[in-house]
Amino acid sequence: MSNIYQWSTFRFVIRIDVCSVWSSDWKHSTELKELIYTSVKPIGDSDAGKYSKIKVNSWVECVAQCCLFNRCNVAYWISSTCLHIECLSDELCKPINIVNGDINDDTLYLKVRSVQSTAAAIDYDDPGFDECNETKLCPTNEQCEQVSINAQLKRNICLCDGNNDYRRIKGVCRQYLPHTKPCAIYETDYENNDDDDDDDRGKCKRNEECLPPSDRAKHGYCQCKLGFIRKDADRKCVIDKQENLSTVSSTKSTSISSLYDFDVQAGDDQTIILPHNEVDLSGHVLYKSNKKEVDISILKNQKFTLFWSLKSSTNGATVDISHQEDLTSHILVKQLREGIYEFELKLNDKQGTTLASDIVKIEVLSSKKIKRKTSCKLP
Repeated sequence: MSNIYQWSTFRFVIRIDVCSVWSSDWKHSTELKELIYTSVKPIGDSDAGKYSKIKVNSWVECVAQCCLFNRCNVAYWISSTCLHIECLSDELCKPINIVNGDINDDTLYLKVRSVQSTAAAIDYDDPGFDECNETKLCPTNEQCEQVSINAQLKRNICLCDGNNDYRRIKGVCRQYLPHTKPCAIYETDYENNDDDDDDDRGKCKRNEECLPPSDRAKHGYCQCKLGFIRKDADRKCVIDKQENLSTVSSTKSTSISSLYDFDVQAGDDQTIILPHNEVDLSGHVLYKSNKKEVDISILKNQKFTLFWSLKSSTNGATVDISHQEDLTSHILVKQLREGIYEFELKLNDKQGTTLASDIVKIEVLSSKKIKRKTSCKLP
């Protein structure tokens, strides 16, 4: 059951905005009437999300207020009372029929916007144009959707393909099946165990990891690790061939793959003055979509490498930065001489393909030249 209608071309999807239809003339909209459920409740019941009681006098006002509040996912009219639900997940807010005897009054239930659209609208930093359209497609496992950023602004942005059970986890669209094996988030997973064993309750199998259904959840479900996929809830996680066939596109000095939404930042350019001849290089790997830092454990699980190299230098100067681990975001460079150095921080996958890179410039000045310039300025 969906709260919106859509038309698609390949992986391009434009969804009808419930609030736009509602504000125009919802009573004459056959499509919208079919999205309003009666005598239902969310499948997650009281645990579906945060409930807020809204002081309005009618169902029409209840929905209208939900449209104005970006965090409202569901408008729920029950016993002549308006409730807004800020859902923990779309799965928990799916409507189910009320068992006879639970509630005698008729209810009205409308899913106004998805949890994913809510998060996108709240975190969205408008670039001034649409991210996608009929010709500009989204990355793998994402689709183009129209989101109301506010009452005046709508944008087409790339969101995870929720219809095929994909959701954004730590910046990447990944498969998340709701009815897999429950697990304890802080338990260590078994890397070499493929058998069902009662002693392994709470722990996931090979190529799986425990992921919570939402940020507030204290438990999780065993999901395939990044780069793997499960065809159904009972089968093992296998390599996702569609993701592995993703092409890599390069722009300027940074290469971003269509599978991994990563960006590398090598830090700000620096200037040092001799005799101080060492510098701290500190970089970061971020999710391009939300600019949040990527946990090193995610890169480690995928066997990625992150390393520094000397891209160029004046006067043929060389430095020794060969002693690095597989994932080195911070390094201390010593014995620098006067000149300009360019250091590159590069993120590679396990095949050696560059996913992202960035360059930082370090200028080393002589203290003598600084003194000469200062003295020349004196009257």
